[in-house]
Amino acid sequence: MSFSAVKSVVLGSAAGGGYPQWNCSCAVCSLYWLRDPRVKRRTQSSIAVSADGANWVLLNCSPDVREQIGANAILSPHQAQSGGRGAKVRSSPIHSIILTNADIDHIGGLLTLREQHPLNIWATATVHAQLKSNPIFGVLNPSAVSFKTFQIGQAFSPLHQFSITAFDVPGKVPLYRESELGIDVGRNGNTIGLHVDQDDKRLSYVPGCGDIDEQLRRDLAATTTLLFDGTLWTDDEMIASGTGSKTGRRMGHVPVSGDGGSIKALETLPANKRYLIHMNNTNPLLIDGSPERRSAENAGWIVSEDGMEIAP
Repeated sequence: MSFSAVKSVVLGSAAGGGYPQWNCSCAVCSLYWLRDPRVKRRTQSSIAVSADGANWVLLNCSPDVREQIGANAILSPHQAQSGGRGAKVRSSPIHSIILTNADIDHIGGLLTLREQHPLNIWATATVHAQLKSNPIFGVLNPSAVSFKTFQIGQAFSPLHQFSITAFDVPGKVPLYRESELGIDVGRNGNTIGLHVDQDDKRLSYVPGCGDIDEQLRRDLAATTTLLFDGTLWTDDEMIASGTGSKTGRRMGHVPVSGDGGSIKALETLPANKRYLIHMNNTNPLLIDGSPERRSAENAGWIVSEDGMEIAP
């Protein structure tokens, strides 16, 4: 079988809680509640990749995965019936899920996919340990769901259509493990990025990143299309908006703007397509035409949206 170029679809472009957050009336969320046309509803971060259009790999599994499946026909059950009854009732084009960390906004959707469909869930040993420590994930029947481990820096091929390689990214443990394991941000195996490679094209997906160092720039040096952590525009954004008491870096997310932000820190990368993903509900990048959106666009970045196709 021959395969076309890898196709990527943004299933969700927001950070944890989505946009708007259900109980938030910050300046950015209020625009949505007031039905301002400059903002759009967004689900929590995930993308889907495929080379044949029939079998798909999800990079992270958002708590909104059921809604995302409903919004994207590519993920509809194979045997959807227009009349009569098919021999096979349960089917799905979702073949595998690859996790970049054990944050709730990246693993919560696994609990939705518990209806006895064969799935491969790929993660590092560290992330698998986080899942196995919580008995609620026991609803994923081991007779149908296979938990597969990959190593940092070693390519693997979940679909034999393209290869994927994980690389370590500065990050921290999930929020629900902080009291036990601490809050330090570093290369500790809790957060990874993913390279999706086919021929001379490389898509790199980094929805969470606590610091941009020389190692990360080296890891992204061969990237042609980059989807990068866009959680907060400024490091103190949640404090300034009255929605929280932590900085972005304290949460494991480097800001987009400023001297230490991702726009400036990654400006020398050769990637010819750059997208921001995993944006918090307070982020003015969510507002079409905002000064912050224009600033990012002028620097060559695209603010991703749910349903957006990412060309190779």
